[in-house]
Amino acid sequence: MYKLIQLFNDDPFSQKIISTCSELGIPFKLSQVSAEELHSGAFPVKTDSVFLVNREILDTYYPQLLGASLTGFFVYVYTGDNDIDHCSGSDFLFDHYLPYDFSGLNMKCMFSTTRKAFGQPGQAMIQIPKKLIDSSLNQIMQLIDDVDMGIFWKDEKGTYIGCNKKFASDFGKYEARKIIGKTNSDLLNEKEAKKFSVHEPEILKTGGQFTGIEKEIIFNEGNRMRLLISKYPFHNVEGKIKGVFGFYKPVSKEKGQNIDFYSNENLLRILMDNIPDTIYFKDRESRFIMVNKAQAALIGLKTPEDAIGKTDFDFFNLEHSKEAFADEQRIIFDGKPINRLEYVGTKDGKFRWLNSTKVPFFDANGHVVGIVGITRDVDKMIRVEHKLKAERDLLQLLMDNIPSPIYFKDHDSRFTRVNKALVMLLGAKSQEEVLGKTDFDFYPEENARDYQSDEVKIIEKNLPLINKIEKNIPYSGEALRWFSTTKIPIKNEEGDLAGIIGVSHDVTEQILVKQNLELAKERAESASAAKSSFLSNMSHEIRTPMNGVVGMAEVLQMTELTDDQKKMVDLIIRSGNNLLNLINDILDFSKIENGKMVIENQPFDVKTTIKEVEEMMEFSAEEKGISFYSKIDTNMPERVIGDSFRFKQILINLVSNAIKFTREGEVVIEADFIGNSVDSHCIVFKVCDTGIGISEKEQENLFEAFTQADQSSTRKYGGTGLGLAICNRLVDMMGGKLQVESEKGRGSVFYFDLNFKKVLINHYD
Repeated sequence: MYKLIQLFNDDPFSQKIISTCSELGIPFKLSQVSAEELHSGAFPVKTDSVFLVNREILDTYYPQLLGASLTGFFVYVYTGDNDIDHCSGSDFLFDHYLPYDFSGLNMKCMFSTTRKAFGQPGQAMIQIPKKLIDSSLNQIMQLIDDVDMGIFWKDEKGTYIGCNKKFASDFGKYEARKIIGKTNSDLLNEKEAKKFSVHEPEILKTGGQFTGIEKEIIFNEGNRMRLLISKYPFHNVEGKIKGVFGFYKPVSKEKGQNIDFYSNENLLRILMDNIPDTIYFKDRESRFIMVNKAQAALIGLKTPEDAIGKTDFDFFNLEHSKEAFADEQRIIFDGKPINRLEYVGTKDGKFRWLNSTKVPFFDANGHVVGIVGITRDVDKMIRVEHKLKAERDLLQLLMDNIPSPIYFKDHDSRFTRVNKALVMLLGAKSQEEVLGKTDFDFYPEENARDYQSDEVKIIEKNLPLINKIEKNIPYSGEALRWFSTTKIPIKNEEGDLAGIIGVSHDVTEQILVKQNLELAKERAESASAAKSSFLSNMSHEIRTPMNGVVGMAEVLQMTELTDDQKKMVDLIIRSGNNLLNLINDILDFSKIENGKMVIENQPFDVKTTIKEVEEMMEFSAEEKGISFYSKIDTNMPERVIGDSFRFKQILINLVSNAIKFTREGEVVIEADFIGNSVDSHCIVFKVCDTGIGISEKEQENLFEAFTQADQSSTRKYGGTGLGLAICNRLVDMMGGKLQVESEKGRGSVFYFDLNFKKVLINHYD
């Protein structure tokens, strides 16, 4: 089958070729390929292809056609005599001429010429020798010398077998014939020779072609020149590669002067040298044939050219080099790419994490001729990942050793991370059994719905849930437990709410204790209420007959009685009054304990109240032969707002105790005005005596109910121990504090301060 390649775009012409070949029964395959593809090397020039070229293509791509014509069969399509005359200086390029309005005979003639050149369709044709022989050698050389580019050809050993005048001039001011027999090492220093020889081993091995290679060459004379180089293989009569044909042209320093700047080769080089990933090409023996700057830096080279022809064994440790070589040979054998994470050590002993991808590349016949590798330095990322993993493991270890359940959930309330405590609570066997599930998989629906509702609100409102007490009834059948749960919203890397973190503390014991305390409190309050009710009822039941007894005794006292009878009646009256006072104290204390005591706020005169107490207790003091009086501050306000009855009760109790425990000396009531504020007066009250005194130890429990300083006092002086307790509670309810200063055998001072509201005009309304 003949392969026809049309290099110009003309659909009617293409359709005519198809119809004519079909009518003549000629086996063929027609392809339209742009001249740019041929120029860039994207479409290889094969020895069994027929290329159709018109005048426009000849004018635009003449230098490229010059090289390509040495390895391809070229047909010139002309439209008239002008096109024939136009290509008269380039007729050695073409193997046949075909009129644009060709006939079937013209087509048969073209294929006859093609058959003679190819031998048979699919066989290798004679390349350079045929064209050089079929044309005048002097004419060809004259044409090559007139081209404004360096042209050269070498044998398979790298020895020059020909060049044009420009090449000879650029490489040492030689005559062209004196270049023959020399190599790059004869014309350039070692480094520059290696640069100018780039890709030649690969061309000789694979038959590939390279165009648009941009290199800066420093010639022996010291002058520099940036060249855009293209290289192609040429073959002998058997179709074997016998050397390299190449040409170059200087790259203009002015922007936009060089259209070859946009060639695929040049753009690839720019990309390779500026990408941070390492890129390299290797032949079938795993030798480097091209590397970028990043790869050169990785293996410790100054320039990419220094890597050409070397292998991994020259740069990496033996273990990695063997493994890389085995991978690459496997790719060449089966044509399958690989990707792997490698921990690579260089010869200097440094190790790095690299992510390597290696893929095969093929020749025109689909054979693997080498590999392309791309390596990304992921050392920092892997080390960060290892550090993060260590931190995650440490966090998991910490979580697993905390007895409280800890868990993370996603936006849909699915568990994403849990600790062992939660796994045990849910009755699961492992953490993996919990991950990805929800509370509905472990709890009754009612409880799970409550948990989910809380989590939806947390995420929607971005507000935490703090210390919520929750019932926990898992499917595992364990007893009811109580947890104090805190749930906090968490955000992802973009700052969006992504889920919650929860911590639950088992507070079952505290809840049970609290419930027991509440139950005990209810029972105590019930018992206290029953006691108060009992005391109230009993006091009323006792008070009624006692009032009768005292009243009848007072009536009896008014009759004529003997002295003994009078003493007995007086004893009955005193005993009855004492019993009534005791009942009153018990009732007051009961009211205070049950919170039923109410402090009134009415205007009263402090001086008058103190004097009334003084008058009431004066007889008792006289009976014991002690002095009793009061000292009232002259700055005392006339009237204040307060509870005069309870204030009077406090003073009576304190004075009564003072008289009771004083055998000689005096009892004094003192009232000192301290000062006032915008709406109140502050007054300090003291009851001083010269009685038996109270020790420091006895003072500790002095104001507790049913307590006296000395238990023997009960027998000697009488009393129930309720008086001071009632006084202390009343002073506290009125906003003050009852205190005592005393020494054993040296008397006592009971004092308290009260803030009374000022009397305003409206209090008299």
